[in-house]
Amino acid sequence: MSLLDDKFYCPHKPEDGCECQKTNIGMLIEAKEKYNLNLYDCYVVGDAGNSAKLAANLAGTKKVLVKTGWGEDLLHPS
Repeated sequence: MSLLDDKFYCPHKPEDGCECQKTNIGMLIEAKEKYNLNLYDCYVVGDAGNSAKLAANLAGTKKVLVKTGWGEDLLHPS
């Protein structure tokens, strides 16, 4: 097993209104079906609190906020 088994991404534009964009759970469902995952045992990792939190809450996963990108500003606002 490698450190990264797969990757999922959204190739659409925001105006497309697809299910795989951030805050939607389309990619999580795709991974669940492909690997027979229990989403309650999975994590959503993000650097923007709202999008990671919303997706995690909708999918029933755990959530992790990293301090890179927007995450540091969310933890320590100016």
